[in-house]
Amino acid sequence: MAVATAKRVFLSDLESIERRLGEIEISEKQNALERGMLLKHVRDNDLTHGQWLRWLESVSIGERTAQRCIQAYEQFGNTTQASGLTISTLFELIQLPDEIDRSVFLGRTQPISSTGERKFVSEMSRAEVREVVRAAREAVGVTKRESPRSKRAVASKSADVWSDLESILSELSPLQKETVERLPLSMTRKVIELPEGARAIVIEVADKLALVTFTDHADSIISEAQKGTSASTIARKYLKQPDSQSLSGIFINPHEILGVQYGESEAVVRKKYREIMKGVHPDKGGSALLFKLVNKAYEAYSSGRFFAS
Repeated sequence: MAVATAKRVFLSDLESIERRLGEIEISEKQNALERGMLLKHVRDNDLTHGQWLRWLESVSIGERTAQRCIQAYEQFGNTTQASGLTISTLFELIQLPDEIDRSVFLGRTQPISSTGERKFVSEMSRAEVREVVRAAREAVGVTKRESPRSKRAVASKSADVWSDLESILSELSPLQKETVERLPLSMTRKVIELPEGARAIVIEVADKLALVTFTDHADSIISEAQKGTSASTIARKYLKQPDSQSLSGIFINPHEILGVQYGESEAVVRKKYREIMKGVHPDKGGSALLFKLVNKAYEAYSSGRFFAS
């Protein structure tokens, strides 16, 4: 199996990497492997100083997604044929058995048993990629052949939940899936094991709250959801303004500066921050003092500290 190593990373500071990750999000297909390379560089060099999960939240990437991006880069970073593949296709391919040479697999047409065709992976739909990967796993005994039972029957058994995570995730809406995938792995399992009704409520609450806020109160949130409490009612309990704190000697609430509620999702806060910074940036006629103040407010929010150094 081809294993890539990060021999050269053209960006080394966290700010530049964050900016590039944002650019990659816009042109996902061309840069799927580059995303994995950057994430691996940040993780392996501890650029977040032990704040890996918090940093992932700040760039709107879930822990599970980050791990799979890194796996994709490690397995296919040195494989020329993988350069044009989408992230969703690569996420299927990382499940190939270790015994299979990635470059050889992508360089040959693969049989699709359901249609009798042979195609290159680059020509396949995601469902076809999943089919050939499963066949490859069955061939080496990694995966047992599927029985006629339905996916729902498999998912209903607690013992099978983790191994069939992908099947369960495929039944969620795109928004629900995106929300679940940014949760820590242990939390993902806890959420997907819930009954369908409670699970939908919990996922909606997770989408409304910052990841740290949600995980800190997950047990209470799940308990309320199982009682049938609406997602908006549960979320409101944690969207409360904190007391103002000292920020560089000035008593100011960072949330007031950014114009967001406490516990708001990182995506909302980051969007608001960027909008404000456009108006206060000194290079665009703004105030240097306001620029510094807004920047400090966002740093305080992102770190979970309200006292700036």
